[in-house]
Amino acid sequence: MNSGGVGQHQAFWEIVTQTSDTGTVAVPNVYGAAGYGFVALTQWLGNHYQFYVYSYWSGASSTFQVWNSNYTGDSADFVIERGLYQGNPVPLANFYYLNYLDAWVNGNTAGHGVGNYPHTDIVMKSTDYQRILADAGALTNNVKFQANYHQCK
Repeated sequence: MNSGGVGQHQAFWEIVTQTSDTGTVAVPNVYGAAGYGFVALTQWLGNHYQFYVYSYWSGASSTFQVWNSNYTGDSADFVIERGLYQGNPVPLANFYYLNYLDAWVNGNTAGHGVGNYPHTDIVMKSTDYQRILADAGALTNNVKFQANYHQCK
């Protein structure tokens, strides 16, 4: 198990705002696998979130709602997660690249592709070696981008 009781490759959800953090919450029976696609959708419905996750590897999916009033709508995250083992970060896998094929914010209609919003390119660095480990590639068609591996160990 990783932090928060989430198993290796298991889907999870988390709501993080400026005033609260739910922590990671496992989605039962939905796991991903290297090399297979995974769908994760989050929608704000006025007083709660609706989540949908689907694993192309197993065919498992889950739709569920979480009531929470802490919505600001000011950010969205696209994450490659680094796991923990016995409280310590595990070495990053050499994933080469990860495609985000449909990256939308606040809906999936015209004007909601990630390229229509101010964004910050995040670069993953190693503090031990002061080198770039991974970075986000350029946006394509306003809704696609690639996270690129450089030197994970």
